[in-house]
Amino acid sequence: MKKKYFDLDLLQLGITDICNNKCIMCHQSADWFNKEDQGYMSFDDAKTIFDDIYEKEISFRVLHTFWKGEPFINPDFLKILEYIFNKNKEKTLFEKIYINTNGTLLKGKEEEFMRVLNIDPNIHSTVNFSLDSVSQETYKKIRGTEFYPNIESSLKKMIELRENTSFENPVFIFQLVIQKLNAGEMDLFVEKWTKELEKFGKEPEFTYYLKDFKKDVIFFRPLQPETEESRELWMRALKKYLPEEYKKLNEVHISRIHASEVKRPKIPCFHLWKTPIIEWDGSITACCGDFNLELMKDFKEKD
Repeated sequence: MKKKYFDLDLLQLGITDICNNKCIMCHQSADWFNKEDQGYMSFDDAKTIFDDIYEKEISFRVLHTFWKGEPFINPDFLKILEYIFNKNKEKTLFEKIYINTNGTLLKGKEEEFMRVLNIDPNIHSTVNFSLDSVSQETYKKIRGTEFYPNIESSLKKMIELRENTSFENPVFIFQLVIQKLNAGEMDLFVEKWTKELEKFGKEPEFTYYLKDFKKDVIFFRPLQPETEESRELWMRALKKYLPEEYKKLNEVHISRIHASEVKRPKIPCFHLWKTPIIEWDGSITACCGDFNLELMKDFKEKD
């Protein structure tokens, strides 16, 4: 029986901690990021995890099948995804699924991916494509590889599959992490993906933060950690495409500058109690920023 409430807000599943890109703004490129003993979750381990969650009648509002690495590097990713969808009868495990991908390994898998995402059309699915450019030259400067033609081709094909078949899912997010290297392509980025959607009578929303979307979205993501330059570039995007949000954020930013010397109590992150993360090897953590898994030990060692 479908629950009327969810025990926790979000479960993040670390399908793998390996990535095939070398993004200059990512933890994968940081000196402190631990790349020893990397791997990917086996189908049997994923099955055990979700069988156990099902038996214990634990539910999550959202399942996020991404943490630290590119999920399609895991050869069992679609098999795991299909099992999870079939296990999630009447939304007993989760109501929505959210998938991050750089899209570089999707070629030849687009139809299978779409089929799995539509096993149950009532389960709302969102796929966030990390793009960051509209050209191979800029893509390589930011993401360190020459995969841009692959991702553009696969994303176009997935849009066509959704619009020309009975598939209802997913919602697509076109993500642009705004920074100096791609700021000059911002308008071209918007124009390109808006035109792709307009071919099918659709148009995107614009956003600067993630929430539940019912239509495709162009996501102006801020660079983290923020610099004065990156914030200025990001605010420029908001001013043009999200003027109301820009006005509010600009007022908040100005007030923070004036109050910079005022000491405020630190507010604990509430996500620690609502969004557990299970890494590919069974390790767990409560913090999405705990990339080296220093906060908790392997749940397999616990009673």
